[in-house]
Amino acid sequence: MDKLKLLSDIFDKKTVDVIVKILSKEDIFYLRDISRESGVSLATTYRIAQKLVKIGLVKKDSLDKFTYYKIQKNSPVHDELAALFIGKKTDIYNTSCFTPKMRLLCPSLRKKNLTRLMRCGIN
Repeated sequence: MDKLKLLSDIFDKKTVDVIVKILSKEDIFYLRDISRESGVSLATTYRIAQKLVKIGLVKKDSLDKFTYYKIQKNSPVHDELAALFIGKKTDIYNTSCFTPKMRLLCPSLRKKNLTRLMRCGIN
């Protein structure tokens, strides 16, 4: 089974699409661009981005009337999410996927769902 398909079954598909697009960014980005690239409405993209700001993965900043975001690659949750969503780390079994910050990102994350994800050989 495809990894992104499996993640979309566990998480909301829109959340997966937005997180994958954000994790692929190297520098600053705008929500409108993420919304367009992922095919998710701007309001939903904003809601997901606010959760990512809250857990420390993304930093929100403003210049005049423009609001932009930047991924925080030194954030403790960056490696965990990159491993889970885009496979940048090969050893996701040693990451702490049950932190309170991860639960903020997706309240539907339950131990049984992650166990099923690991049994399917996602790495």
